[in-house]
Amino acid sequence: MSSFIENNIFSSTGHRFQSSLLPETKDEVIENDVMSFMTSVSGLLKLMQSELNLMHGIIPNKNKKIVFERVVTQAMENLVSEGEFIVSKVKKSVSRHEFSAALNLFPILRHLMLIKADFEKLFQGCSSTLYDKLRGFIITVQATISKTLEEFIESIKNDPDTKMPKDGTVHQLTSNAIMLLEQLQDYQDILSSVLALQDASFAASKDKGKLAFAQYITRVLSALTTTLINKSNYYSDGYLCAIFRLNNFHYILKALQRTGLVDIVKLHASDIEKTLNLQVQDQKRVYSQSWSRVLHYVMEVDKPISQQRAVSNMSQLPASMKLRDKDKQNIKDKFTGFNKEMDEITRTQKAYAVPDVELRESLKRDNKEFILPKYTMFYEKYVDAGFTKNADKYIKYTPQDISNTIDTFFDAAA
Repeated sequence: MSSFIENNIFSSTGHRFQSSLLPETKDEVIENDVMSFMTSVSGLLKLMQSELNLMHGIIPNKNKKIVFERVVTQAMENLVSEGEFIVSKVKKSVSRHEFSAALNLFPILRHLMLIKADFEKLFQGCSSTLYDKLRGFIITVQATISKTLEEFIESIKNDPDTKMPKDGTVHQLTSNAIMLLEQLQDYQDILSSVLALQDASFAASKDKGKLAFAQYITRVLSALTTTLINKSNYYSDGYLCAIFRLNNFHYILKALQRTGLVDIVKLHASDIEKTLNLQVQDQKRVYSQSWSRVLHYVMEVDKPISQQRAVSNMSQLPASMKLRDKDKQNIKDKFTGFNKEMDEITRTQKAYAVPDVELRESLKRDNKEFILPKYTMFYEKYVDAGFTKNADKYIKYTPQDISNTIDTFFDAAA
């Protein structure tokens, strides 16, 4: 009879319960392996139920479960061996920090949790050894997932990569972390079996899976933001550091909102959106300071000819109000300094990357609102002031030129 069970499982799943017959996949768990295993589990359950029914009227009741156990034990052991082989492949992938491999175990765990009561009922009257094989495998799957999720947080905290994106774009660590969290969202119904509630105040909650997930997301985000801040300190350019933080914090915020994860996190950290928004605004403020050297030349303190602002043509002024040589040189120095700093900030910030279109355009808009009114006032004040016979040498930018130049910023993201 045992050969009957194994032969039928072989025909329904494509292979016997022998790990040596599983296809080689370069240590990567393939979805087909998982689906095949779950089919094997369901198939074996059905066949064992049929086997037990066939014994009616053939095997005396007092011996039925003894015979049944002898018949199905080898098939059960082979099934568990097949599952353990998949788990071993997951562990091998995780050891290479391919943490998403553990996601393959969630469908297996969910399937086993759904039908374990049927196995338990089927094995009533048999020795505990038979059901213990299945129960032990379930515990192995749970422990592997739980350990992987904890190792994932530790890997974020201790990420050894010191090579930073030259353009300040979103770090690979950030996108990987968010991607894993998004994929975990599909398994909220069983997360409570692999994630322990860190906060005892939620122990009485009916939705422990969602709360456990909320706490886990919070822990991941805490580790991620701390690591990103530490990594950003490798930049020698403080404003590129701000762009890097801005890109990553904004990416996290938008990803949480887009995927609906933000509503889950709020169960544990109700102010998550406010916190991330404040971090985004703070980095915008730091970045805006990159314009201070440019604005230095148009934010006049002494205003040498402020009384002449209303006059559009210097030739109309009386001789007593003509520009002195000192005033002319002062204006030349301002334009020269402004041009130099504008050239430098353009060269630098065209190499910055801001991949999110909305964020990129908002930064350009903020830049224009910050610089254009001040430069326009400065430009209109001196463009016809007659401070030089070589205006093209000193007046390199019109206000429209400044606007057009700002539009070229963050080209690395284009």
